[in-house]
Amino acid sequence: DRDTLAVYYDVAEVVDKYLRGYPLNPEIRRRKEGGKIEIKSEREIEKLPKYKPLRIFTYGVSRDYLEQGLRSVGLDWEFVNDLDEAEALIISKTQERRNPGLVREAQKRGIEVLRVKSNTKKQIRKLCIDLRNTFLDKKRDYIKEIEEGVREVLATGKPYPLYPAPADIRKIQHKIIREFGLRSESQGEEPFRCVIIFPK
Repeated sequence: DRDTLAVYYDVAEVVDKYLRGYPLNPEIRRRKEGGKIEIKSEREIEKLPKYKPLRIFTYGVSRDYLEQGLRSVGLDWEFVNDLDEAEALIISKTQERRNPGLVREAQKRGIEVLRVKSNTKKQIRKLCIDLRNTFLDKKRDYIKEIEEGVREVLATGKPYPLYPAPADIRKIQHKIIREFGLRSESQGEEPFRCVIIFPK
């Protein structure tokens, strides 16, 4: 609808809410017949998608201990049985020595690799803390980068490339960019494929 505009006053807040899955509730402006502008706050916004759980592929690590550790640090995760679906590989150092090709393949695909020295609760909990911090740092980076990109394009009218990101992150980036009335497209080959923001 070309006569309807969603207005957001705080780019950082909008991006943060979007990534957390909260409603955006923008101010809605509609141009009526005769050119009069109707302004109202929109409350019935569909709940937005959250980040998907962190997809973890394990090799030679106790999943029971790992589940306990992940719960204790408050990280949302799911185990996957295919490296192609993983965002993180957790592997014991013993298994890494026996199967170094697995780690090389994960690194080649841009998958985060975390190594656990031994299958003890203490070691695995320490690893879970490291994993949580790494994952949250990445989320903060994505939030900051989209905020910077949107501001830059709105201010200059020039395209702005974001850093390479996984497909599910790119999907969210495209949705956020559309919320601001800007265009975007993904360019490049995996794992270097990235979103470019364009002016309207």
